[in-house]
Amino acid sequence: MTRRTLLLSHVFLFFILFMGNAGVGTIAPTSSSPPTISLTPALSVVPRFGSLVLNLSIFNITDLCLWVTTIQWNSTVLNLTSYSEGPFLKQRGQTTFIVGRVTPGLVEELTCCLLGNVSGVSGSGTLAALQFNATEAGWTSINIIFSDLLNSAGESIPHDKINSTVTVTVPNHDVSVISVKPLKAVVGQGWAISINATVQDIGDYAESFNVTAYANATIIGSENITLPAGDSTTVTLSWNTTGSAKGNHTTSAYAWPVPGETDTADNNFTGGWVIVSMAGDLTGGTPNPWNFVPDGKVDGKDIAIVALCFGSAPGCQSPWIWNPNSDVNNDAKVDGKDIALVALHFGEASFP
Repeated sequence: MTRRTLLLSHVFLFFILFMGNAGVGTIAPTSSSPPTISLTPALSVVPRFGSLVLNLSIFNITDLCLWVTTIQWNSTVLNLTSYSEGPFLKQRGQTTFIVGRVTPGLVEELTCCLLGNVSGVSGSGTLAALQFNATEAGWTSINIIFSDLLNSAGESIPHDKINSTVTVTVPNHDVSVISVKPLKAVVGQGWAISINATVQDIGDYAESFNVTAYANATIIGSENITLPAGDSTTVTLSWNTTGSAKGNHTTSAYAWPVPGETDTADNNFTGGWVIVSMAGDLTGGTPNPWNFVPDGKVDGKDIAIVALCFGSAPGCQSPWIWNPNSDVNNDAKVDGKDIALVALHFGEASFP
């Protein structure tokens, strides 16, 4: 029987496709294993709507001239989008690569044959590549339900078969706020204070979303950010307290949900409180001047607390003592301007 006749017989005699049952395995054959036709990788996990390429591979073959397979899978989980010949038989010369029929969940008589009077190919390599799209979350085995391998004499080559398993997962969209920290505990009414909100993308995709900071129910500011999956960043928003009531204000931040997000419990985070006081009123000074609890008046205690930090800036070490509450005008340093602002209101009293 000629090789051409063998090829045609495999294309048209579909009933022989169901003569064999494929075995299941997850370990690639070794050099001492019998000839094996395998779908690789044996185990795959892909997100829904993602793509997957499986190779139809051959291991430890001798004198291969023609191969034919039928492959089956769950069509509700995966959709075959393309198939192409691998390089294995092409090592020897010109080939013919054809398929009998493709239907949902089944590719029948996927066949490749060497042309001409040449010997077959030996070794291991890729026979074909199949590309799938993941359409629904779930699990499916991809089974070689029929295969035949022929040598240059037209004889079938006994061989093993190894199938593949694919799990399709639902992608997770999830952003969160993990901390909110006001950079001062006390701010003079009409002056600014910075609020740091740290946010994280804990989902599977890069996300763009808005982060909004609040003082009680009042919006401080909002910023749009983009984060790769798994990354975090700190957003600094400035709160101008002009028009804000004196007294305690609770700070918080909210990451607006992204499309597809279902877990929104961690999108909001409540941070520390801030006291809006009369400008220059930093502390009562009793019993600890570093408590920074305004007492409703500006006096020598307030000038003294700024003087203790005079000359300092963020990151300063001893002998300068940095405390952002003493930075009355919020310019990241404590200098004569801050003392002057406290002195400007010296003797004033206004209880929140």
